[in-house]
Amino acid sequence: MQGKFEMSMMGELSFFLGIQIKQRKDGTFINQAKYVNDMLKKFGLENVKPQVTPMSSSIKLDKDEEDKEYFWNLRRELGLTSLS
Repeated sequence: MQGKFEMSMMGELSFFLGIQIKQRKDGTFINQAKYVNDMLKKFGLENVKPQVTPMSSSIKLDKDEEDKEYFWNLRRELGLTSLS
């Protein structure tokens, strides 16, 4: 590969494309904790307490067209983290 591409050793890999990588003797481990925390901060949810379900089933919701785009973006971006 070095013959075809310019390469350099920059130290141990710890982040790649938003994925945290930990290399140990017993294996290589990856997670997206930083990405999830960044998304929580982006949507102002970093101090929210974890819940068993996304929300209480007893809450009555009203139609609010103004926040529709915000919640669709939130759902899409947070949903992507569950795929990996």
